[in-house]
Amino acid sequence: MSRQSTLSSAGTLRRGAPNKTRPESVNEVLEPTETDNAPTVTVTKEQIAREYLTSKAAIIGTNALSTKEDVYDAMLRATRLPKKEIDVTLKTVEHGITLLRDIDEKRSQRELLGEIKGAVESSFAKLDIEKQLQHQLTQVRNEFNERLDSIAANINGTEEKIDSIAKKSQSVTPEISYADITRTNGKRTMAPTQAMTRQRMRAHVEVKRRQILILNAGNDAGKEIISKNPGEMLEYLNNMLIKMGALNKGTFVSATKLKNTDNLLTEVSSPELADWIHRVKQMIQFTTLSSQALTIADKEYEIILHFVPTTFGADDAFELRRLEDINDLPTCSIT
Repeated sequence: MSRQSTLSSAGTLRRGAPNKTRPESVNEVLEPTETDNAPTVTVTKEQIAREYLTSKAAIIGTNALSTKEDVYDAMLRATRLPKKEIDVTLKTVEHGITLLRDIDEKRSQRELLGEIKGAVESSFAKLDIEKQLQHQLTQVRNEFNERLDSIAANINGTEEKIDSIAKKSQSVTPEISYADITRTNGKRTMAPTQAMTRQRMRAHVEVKRRQILILNAGNDAGKEIISKNPGEMLEYLNNMLIKMGALNKGTFVSATKLKNTDNLLTEVSSPELADWIHRVKQMIQFTTLSSQALTIADKEYEIILHFVPTTFGADDAFELRRLEDINDLPTCSIT
């Protein structure tokens, strides 16, 4: 073999041999290739950036990367490297930005978690306050109910005492019937009780609220009206109500000629109808429809009660109520 052939073979071997002195970057080692079928571990960009900067710590001149200031310092130092290390400078800035974003995101997450935690704690605090208020309200309600029960017990006790006193009083005073008092030969006088007075007053007020006093002018139209019998009188008055537009408001239920006058004392079916008729507009309309014969008197007059003879022979309360019903009088108007 010649020397030239040997050198050629040696040169071929040297060219085909792998270059063992070329440094490989951390980024190239960590990133998987498409032809690698082995199972890989997912590595985040932040981990790659941190490992790269850590591996270049000797060149950059910094080791700490825990805060944003540390990352900024590493990026600043990298910009001061010689031009031959331009690749390290660019990679340092790129990975530094990645780390800064990661730090900001984690800080935002921590702040958000802090806000959520604060809101949850505040909600629990409000729940505690509501529970305390509910407990206090329950106590107040219980105390209020206890006081009401105490007041009710006192009232019941007072009523029992009053009933006892009333029974004793009734046993001493003999019962007197209305017939005994109203007979002409009766020698006793009835002392009206408070209950009887209240009942009589209510009956008088109800009658007065429904009463309407109609004054007769005494002209020809008035004389014609007053000459009617009670049935015709009611029919005449109710026809006037229909003409006045009070068909659904009620009717006249009684009409009585007052003694020694041509005036009429009437009663309507409800106090509301009486109030309506006593309005100025209706009073004028009523007079016009009656051909100036009838005038509604002002409402401020004393109540006029039916005369009840005192010589009738009512033996008990049932007879009194029956007498009131026959004479179309309010209940308890005879006492």
